[in-house]
This record gives sequence, structure tokens and C-alpha cells, in this order.
Amino acid sequence: MGLESINEKLLARSAGWEAMKRARQYLASGAVLEATWRDSKALGKIQAGGQVYQAGLHFESELDIDNQCPCRDSRQSGLLCAHSVAVALGTLFPDEVSSSPKNRQPKGEPEAESAGNVPRVTQETKSPGPWFRHDDQAKNSLSIRFLLSPNSLAQWLPAELSLMLEVLRDGEAFPIMAMDRNKAYRISERDQELMLWLQQDQQCVLGPVWRVNSSTFSTLLEKLGSGSCVMLGRKQTIPIDEEVWFPPMEVGLKSSGELRLSLACVRPPQGFFPGQPSYVFLGDCLKPVGIPGDWLSLLQQPLDIKREEVPATLHRLERWAGSGFP
Repeated sequence: MGLESINEKLLARSAGWEAMKRARQYLASGAVLEATWRDSKALGKIQAGGQVYQAGLHFESELDIDNQCPCRDSRQSGLLCAHSVAVALGTLFPDEVSSSPKNRQPKGEPEAESAGNVPRVTQETKSPGPWFRHDDQAKNSLSIRFLLSPNSLAQWLPAELSLMLEVLRDGEAFPIMAMDRNKAYRISERDQELMLWLQQDQQCVLGPVWRVNSSTFSTLLEKLGSGSCVMLGRKQTIPIDEEVWFPPMEVGLKSSGELRLSLACVRPPQGFFPGQPSYVFLGDCLKPVGIPGDWLSLLQQPLDIKREEVPATLHRLERWAGSGFP
């Protein structure tokens, strides 16, 4: 028959701490686009890494749970992925699903940002075929890396960033244009997907420099994933952290009955890049941000919560605190 209902404790116990943290961040950032519960299934849509996944979980029992997400992590590990867990969370907290009017992007953000970070795709590709051909038996390996200027990450809401694209052939760096495109290489599945995504971006041609807006840069970081990095110049490596950053907050009550939320960081982020998810440059690494899109202005100035929204806000803060977040 399947389960008639689920709760957060069941999800946390089944998915594990890391997947649950990531799922909460997806939900808080507005990445969950749809989430419905029916016939023991939590099904919906989630935007992540520049793609929209049909994801969800089928609960035959508390121990027999089928992951229905087509993402790479799900295919390779067979474990419950953060995409599907986020959709399941969305069925428990429908007001935090992106389609809810309460969770639309804050005013003042460019329309291109609020529309999401899926790269624009043209009917015709920029090049006649894949940039580089993959062959498991090829002699040389090939991977791609991204370099930024030394001050690129110390920015808030940048209109544009310029990245230099390089390839590593057997660990040695070369300009991307210097590689023989008629030759096959051993290319990881992640880098094959990454190169295909780059080809689909109108602004990314096969050349040394790629200019992107903040939203596309955030999508790139999500696609690269934890354990990866970008380079500041050729000497400084900036890791991409898997751990979601929930900003420490001070909460105060105004005489009007409104709440005032203030950032309580000893070391505030040096840079901020809005997207789905958004990222901050904090402590010499890039971290995804785990607060809703309509709270992102809190990173720059105190945020006032309307009186009628105070109960829901306090409930949200209490739930975060109960989960071990600041």
C-alpha cells in the first residue's frame, strides 16, 4: 500500500545528514519548482545545475524508498539524492516551493536573474560537433578548468564575470584553442556534461574567455560540485564547498510589531553571487547559501519582516534551529 504520510525525521533518517542539508538549501533557495504528494509518492520538479529534473521519492515503507531522479549522483550511487529529498520536503512545506507567491524573487533583481539560471539554448550549435571527442581507450586524458582574475570573487551582485577556459591534458595546462579537436581523449562524465552545457550557452564560444552573469556563474559552481575548484589567477585555488552556509542572524522585535533580522557574522562574505542556488565567497572558499531568495538582501543590510509574516518567519527560524542550523 505504501506510506500514507511522511515527515522530516523520516527523510533525515533515510537520506542522511549531507543529502538532507543540501535538500534544505535547495528548498530555501527556491530551486524546488513543483512538489505534490499522492499515492505514497512525493513528485515534482527541481532546478539544479542549469537543468530541471523530474524528481521524487516513492515510499513503499520507511525502509523501502525508491529514488526517481535521473541525476548522475542517483544513477551512480543508487542513494537518495538531494534533488528528490528536496521535492519531498516541498510537499511538507508547500509555502517554500518556488511557485508559491511568497517565494518569488525579491524586487530589484534583474529579470534575467529571477527567471532562473538555465542557459539559453539556440536551435543551432556554435560548433559543428562536440568540442572534444571522448573515448575510454584514448591515450590522453582531458579535463577543463576555469580561471578568474584575482579580484573577481570580491564582488556583490556583479553584472558580469570573465572566466578563462583552459584544458588539462594528462594534468598539464593548455589553452583550449591549442588542442587537436580531431583527436579523441579520455574525458570524465562530469566534464563531458559540462562541455555540452557550455556549448549550449550563446555567450560561450570555443575560445579562451567566457563572459557570464552571476546566475550562470552560480550554475557553473553547482555543476562543478563539491570537491572541485576554480582558480584565481594561476596560483590560488578556490575550493567549492558542499556545506551549505546558513548566515548567523540576530532577531529583534520593533515597536511596530515587525521583526528585524540582522546578519551576525564576525567575518561577513567577501562576495555574493545570486542564482539557484546562490553562492558566497567566504573564508577562501565558495559556499552555497541556505536562505530563501526573498531574504538575500539580509546579507547587505537588516531585513524587516512584516507583522503579518512574523508567525511564519518565527516558525521557519525555529525549524532551522531545531535542525542544527544557526
